[in-house]
Amino acid sequence: MSDSLSYSTMNVKVERLRESRTYRRLLQNRRCVIPVDGFYEFAGEKGSKILWFVYLKSKEPFSLAGLWDTWKKPDGGILDSFSLITLPPNDFMRPIHDRIPAFCTRTMKRHDSIVRATLLKRPNIFSCRFPPMNWRRM
Repeated sequence: MSDSLSYSTMNVKVERLRESRTYRRLLQNRRCVIPVDGFYEFAGEKGSKILWFVYLKSKEPFSLAGLWDTWKKPDGGILDSFSLITLPPNDFMRPIHDRIPAFCTRTMKRHDSIVRATLLKRPNIFSCRFPPMNWRRM
């Protein structure tokens, strides 16, 4: 049997957080912050995609918003996983991808209970101004 699951939960669209029973459950108690110094995106047509590395102009690390869970695999093993919350792209990201990861601000990390309640009512809480970003072709 393959180690891969039959579906991927690597990314979750913020628009689906309230619709999906799985994500609503995780949103209650399984939120996480993913520290990164950038992220990768592929752009272009299938067969000729270009890999881009997206990072802050300041080159500082930053945090992305996510949800995590623990799964029992068919072979009985345990799999810890997480999903990045994604948003429609901002003007910067639109030329290379149709989504952008949700950034966590310091305020959001400090006021987690407010964020949880707000996400259930207004998933567009993440639609805030992004810090100045840059990209480079890999």
